[in-house]
Amino acid sequence: MGARASKCLERIRAPDEHPGASEAEQEKVKTKTVYNPEWTPNGIEGGVDTNKLPWIKFPDATGWFYKPLRASQENGMFSVVAKMSKGAVQPDLIHLGSVDFMVLSGKMTFPSGPMKGSLEEGVWAYIPAEAMISGLKAESDVEYVMNCYGPFAFLNADKSVKSLFTSSDIQAAAAMQGISLIPNTLAECMAERPDGECSQGLTAEPLAISQKAKSDFLLRAKEVASNKDAMNCIHYVDTKALKWFESMPGVGLKILRVSEETGFVTVMVRHNAAAPPHYHLGAADFFMLQGHLGYRAGPPEGYGPGTWFFEPAGARHEATQPVDEAEDTVYLANIFGPIQFDSGVGTPIAFVFSWMSYLQMAEANGFPLVKNQFPRDSSHLAVAASKTTKDDAAEKTDVASTVYNPEWNPTGIEGGVDTNKLPWIEFSSCKGWSYKPLRASYENGMFSLVCRLAAGTEITDILHLGACDFMVLSGKMTFPSGPMAGTLQEGVFAYIPADAVIESLKADVDVEYVMNCYGPLAFLNKDKSVKELVTSNIIQGAAAKRGITLIPSTLAECLQERPEEYKGPAEPLAIADPAKAANLVCEREGSTTNAAAMTNPHYVDTKALKWFESMPGVGLKILRVSEETGVITVMVRHNAAAPPHYHLGCADFFMMQGHLGYRAGPPEGYGPGTWFFEPAGARHESTQPVDEAKDTIYLANIYGPIQFDSGVGTPIAFVFSWMSYLQMAEANGFPLVKNRFPEGATRLAAMPGVDRKGKFDITPYLKATPHPETASWCMQQTMIRVKDPKKSLDFYTKVLGMRLLSVGEFPQYGFTVYFVGYVDKMDRPPPEDDEAKKFAYSMTVPGCIELTWNHGTEVDEAPLIYNTGNADSVGTKDGKAVKGGFGHLGITVPDVYAACDHFKASGAEFKKSPNSGGMKGLAFVKDPDGYAIEILPYGKAFPFPTKDVDCSGVTLTDGGGYTGGLATQTADAPAAAEKTSAKLDGKFDWTMYYKLPVEPRFTGWCSQQTMIRVKCPKRALDFYTGTLGMRLISVGEFSQFGFTVYFVGYANEKQLGSLPESTKLDDRFAYSMKVPGCIELTWNHGSEAEAGKCIYNTGNGDETGCQDKQAIKGGFGHIGLSVPDVYAACERFKRCGAEFKKSPNAGGMKGLAFIKDPDGYAIEIVPSGKSFPFPTQSVDCNGVALP
Repeated sequence: MGARASKCLERIRAPDEHPGASEAEQEKVKTKTVYNPEWTPNGIEGGVDTNKLPWIKFPDATGWFYKPLRASQENGMFSVVAKMSKGAVQPDLIHLGSVDFMVLSGKMTFPSGPMKGSLEEGVWAYIPAEAMISGLKAESDVEYVMNCYGPFAFLNADKSVKSLFTSSDIQAAAAMQGISLIPNTLAECMAERPDGECSQGLTAEPLAISQKAKSDFLLRAKEVASNKDAMNCIHYVDTKALKWFESMPGVGLKILRVSEETGFVTVMVRHNAAAPPHYHLGAADFFMLQGHLGYRAGPPEGYGPGTWFFEPAGARHEATQPVDEAEDTVYLANIFGPIQFDSGVGTPIAFVFSWMSYLQMAEANGFPLVKNQFPRDSSHLAVAASKTTKDDAAEKTDVASTVYNPEWNPTGIEGGVDTNKLPWIEFSSCKGWSYKPLRASYENGMFSLVCRLAAGTEITDILHLGACDFMVLSGKMTFPSGPMAGTLQEGVFAYIPADAVIESLKADVDVEYVMNCYGPLAFLNKDKSVKELVTSNIIQGAAAKRGITLIPSTLAECLQERPEEYKGPAEPLAIADPAKAANLVCEREGSTTNAAAMTNPHYVDTKALKWFESMPGVGLKILRVSEETGVITVMVRHNAAAPPHYHLGCADFFMMQGHLGYRAGPPEGYGPGTWFFEPAGARHESTQPVDEAKDTIYLANIYGPIQFDSGVGTPIAFVFSWMSYLQMAEANGFPLVKNRFPEGATRLAAMPGVDRKGKFDITPYLKATPHPETASWCMQQTMIRVKDPKKSLDFYTKVLGMRLLSVGEFPQYGFTVYFVGYVDKMDRPPPEDDEAKKFAYSMTVPGCIELTWNHGTEVDEAPLIYNTGNADSVGTKDGKAVKGGFGHLGITVPDVYAACDHFKASGAEFKKSPNSGGMKGLAFVKDPDGYAIEILPYGKAFPFPTKDVDCSGVTLTDGGGYTGGLATQTADAPAAAEKTSAKLDGKFDWTMYYKLPVEPRFTGWCSQQTMIRVKCPKRALDFYTGTLGMRLISVGEFSQFGFTVYFVGYANEKQLGSLPESTKLDDRFAYSMKVPGCIELTWNHGSEAEAGKCIYNTGNGDETGCQDKQAIKGGFGHIGLSVPDVYAACERFKRCGAEFKKSPNAGGMKGLAFIKDPDGYAIEIVPSGKSFPFPTQSVDCNGVALP
C-alpha cells in the first residue's frame, strides 16, 4: 500500500521546506506526493457507457429495471440507471438511505406525500433517508439516473419488511451478468480493469437520450418552466426552468442541492471552455446529458449522452473540456467533497470550492435549492415523537448561512453532550443491550450512540445496513466467528462495512462503547428475514420520548436556540471514574495483551500504537483512512493548541482523558464521556487542552478536509485531507483498519430474489410457453473428447446400447467425430448406406453423444488424458483437482436395476450402484475415459423405485449416506486400464459398428441429459429459456444436500404428451425423465456469491477453477443445437446479446457457429438434417462475408 499511496497523496510540505535537500531530492518529494500517480488510463477506467448495458429486473417489482454502475463494499452506496415501463406501479418501499435522481426521459407520478406531483425529463429530485414511498407510477416509459446512499426495503401490505435491496445485491447481479462495475477508489482505478461492460444472454439496450433528438428534448426549454409540479414542490426541481450561472469563463452551473450536513453538492455543468486544473478532495460522479466531453486518454470524439463517470477521491484533472467548444456539453454532477484548484501540479492552491462556495453562489443567483429533509410530520417508517412544531421545522429548514463562521453566541456545548448525564435506553429486540442517543440525522439516516452490553448478553443475527465504527471504552466482548472473530476490550477500535451480518456478539463482562452507525441496523429472524429495523427515526423518537435533546447536524441548526437539556436521572459511564479512563488510554504504548486486536485487520488495539507528532504538541494515532469516502478516524493527544482551521466537512469527537477547552465553554473544559459534533463549516480559532502539562486525548472521526490558516481572512496555509493522513499513517507504520470485509464474507443476500436456503421464484420459468422461433430446435449433441475411439465405441454401442449414427472425418484438422445415440423413438430409422445421409440424419436426433478423437491420442502412455470435470486432476499441470463444470451424461432406462445387472456383466466400472449413497434407485458408471454416466428410471419422479439388493450386493439399508456427489470424487482410472499399443494414423474400420444388431434389452433407453454446473441459476435460466428458447421442464430441489437442479430442453409434446401443469412438480420431474437431450443445470447453493464471472472449468483449454491458473486438457467440449437455419438463429442470438466464439462465416468450417452461455460453456449451432459442408449465406450476423 505504501508505494501506491505515496503516488496519490496531497503535498503537505513544498520541496523548499526541506532544508538541505538537493534539487533531485526535492523533485523526488514533489513527484511522490502529488495526487495523481503515474499510470496509463484507458480513458474510461472510471466510467461506463450505459447505453451498452442490459436492463436487469428489480426483485419484487414488476416493470422496474436497472443498469448497475457502481456499488460500494464499504458504505453500501450504489448508483444505477433505472427504468419503469409504462403503467408500472412501484411497490411500497422505504429508502433506508437517501436517494437522488434525475429523470432522463418519460414521465412518472408520485400520487401523495411530500413528493406528490408528476416528474418528467429534466426534473431532479432528492428523497431523504427513511422516507416511505407509495404508489409511484410510470405514465410512460421513464428512465432516470439514480444514486442510492443506502438500501431500500420492499414492504408488505402491513408495512412490515418483505425484502431488502442492497449494494451486495447490485454487486451479485452485475457479476451474474458479467458487468464490470466502476471502481470505488483511486487505487482500484490504477489496477487493470476487468473485461465486461455487457451481459451474457441479455440485450444491450441504449437509453432514449442516446438519440440526439431525445437528448436535446431533455434540455430543450431554455429557462422556461414546463413542469408546474416541479416548480412548486420543494423536493424536486425542473432544471430546464433554471438559468445558467457562469462560475468561471465558459463554464456554466445550475445548482440543484447543497447539503450543509454532509457537504454534498449536486449541479448541472455546461462546458463551452476548459476548466482549470484541479484535485477532487472527495469523490464525484458525472452523467453526460448532451454534447461530448473530452476525458483524459479517451478517444478524440469524447464521451456522449448516457456515459457515467465516477471520479474517485484524490483524482486530478489537468483540464475538463468539451470536444467542441461551439457545442454545449452538459452533464449532471454529484460532488462529494471539496475541489481544490491550482495552475498546475506543485503550484500553490488558487482556491477551494466547497459546499459553502456553492451555497453562496446559489443564494446570490436565486437557485431554488431542493430541500434535504422531508417535513417532520411526513410519512416515514417510524415518526419520531418530537417537541418541534411544524412551523418550527419549516423555519429551521429555511435557515441558511453564506459565510464560514457567522457571528453567533455559542453556549460552549451547543454541538456536544456530556454522555455521563444521559440515561440508558434498552433496544427493544435485545434484552441487555442499551444505548445513549447522541445524534440522529433527518437527511442521511446516520446516528451516533454510546452503547452498553450487560455481562452475558449475546446479540445474534444483526445486519448492518450501513457501515459502523466503534471504540470499546470499558469491559470486554467477543465475536465468536466471521471476519470480526476475536475478543475486543477497552481501547480497541473497529469498523464493520455495510451489508455485513454479525451472527453473534457476546459480552464477557459489562462493556461500553461509542458507536457511529452510517445506516440502519436490522434484527433478523432465524430464516434471515427482517424482524425489526433500528433507524435514525427510531433513535429520534426514543430520545424525544425521554426529553433528551439530540445534537444538531448542521451549522444552521447550531445557530438556533438550543432546547433545554435532559434533566432526568444520570447514569455515568465507567470511564467517568479517572482510573477507568486511565486504563482506556494509558497502557504502555507499543504493547498490548490483546493478540486478536493486533492480527485481525478489522480492528486494532489503540493502546499498542505509538503517538506520532503531526504538529508541535499535537500527537496522532491514525486508525482508519477511507480512500473511497475520505473519512478518517484518529486518536488525538493535545499538549498544545492547534492552529486556526475550518472543518470543510463535519467531525465528531469523544473525550477519553483530560479536559478540552472548547469555544465559550467553562474554564475547566470538558472531560471523559463528552461527545462533540462539529458541523461542516465550523471554525476553530484553536483547539487546546485546559492544562498543557496533562495529556488531553479524544477519539475523532473526520468526514472531510480541514483547512488551516493563520487567522480569519488569511491565505490557506495547508489542507489536511484523507491523503495527508494516509501518507502519515504509512510513514509511521500504523496498521490501518480495513474498510471492507473479504470477498465472500457473510452478507444478507448473495443474489437478488434468492434466500439463504437456496430458493428463488421459478414460477415464471415453469409457466413460460415455447417461443415460435425455437419451436423446431433440437438439443442434438454433447461433445466429449476420447483417447481411443475403438474403446469408446465398444462402450457406447455394446454396453450402453447406442447406435453409431454417423462419422465425420476431418483429416485436414486432425480429428474425427462419431455420433452415437438412441433412435427407437425417432419417426424413421437411420439410413443404411450413404454417409452424407447418415450425417444429416444424426443432426436430427436429440441427445446424441459426439465422441471426438484427436488423432494420435490413442498412443499416449497415460491411461486417462482428459479432465472429466468432477474434481479431477487429470490433464492439469500441477496434478491438483480442478473445479470442473461438466458433471456427467445421463441416460434413462425402464429398469435401473436390470440395466446395472447388464453393466456388471459387461465389466463396466461403477462409481455408484443403485443402493449405495444417499440417493437410492439411480447409479453412476464410468466410460473408458473416466466420464460419469448417470443411470435413471425413465418417466419416474424422485424418490425413484428401488429393489432390496442391487447388482453389487448392496442393500437399501447398508448403502451409506450422501457423500457430496461427483464433484468431490476423483475420476480414477479403471483397475484394468490398458494402453493402446498401435498407432491408428487417424483411421480405423468403424463400419462394423454400423452393422451391430439392435438388442431388445436397449429398447426404451433414452439419452436424457447432460449435466453442467452453473454459478447462478437465474442467470443460466434466463439464457437457456430466453436466448436458446428451451423450456424449464422440471426442478429438483435438494436443499438437504445443498444443491438444486433445473432440467431445460426442447420437449416434443406431440410424441411425449403435453407438459404437466407448472404446479405439479413431481409430474414435471417424471416427464423430464422422458425428454431426450435435456440440459441439467446444477446450482450448488452459495456459488452465486463467489468472486468472478465464471467459476467452473469449461473443459476447453480453460484455466478457470485450476489451482495453478494454468489451462487444462479438458474433456468436455460443447453442447450442440441443431436448428433449421443457422444464420437466422444467429441473428436471434445477436439481438439477445449472446457472446460469439465463432459466427457462421468465421473460421475454417463455414455454416456453423459457436456461442457461449453465461458460465462460459460453448454451444455449437449446426443445421438440422444437413450434411457437411453445411449451407451458407454470403454475410453472417457479425458482418463476416464468405471468401
